[in-house]
Amino acid sequence: MNIREAHEGDYPELRKLYLESRHNTFVWDNIIEMTLEDFDKHTEDEFIIVAEEA
Repeated sequence: MNIREAHEGDYPELRKLYLESRHNTFVWDNIIEMTLEDFDKHTEDEFIIVAEEA
């Protein structure tokens, strides 16, 4: 497994993963208001890492 800093090219998939996770977890919340862009808003100024199979 390789752990590294996320790059801009990782963000489209990370956005999808984040949105899917929120839909599955926060079932009581209004999923219509959840967007792919929430990932960018909710991770602003965060150090993001990804794990990938080597």
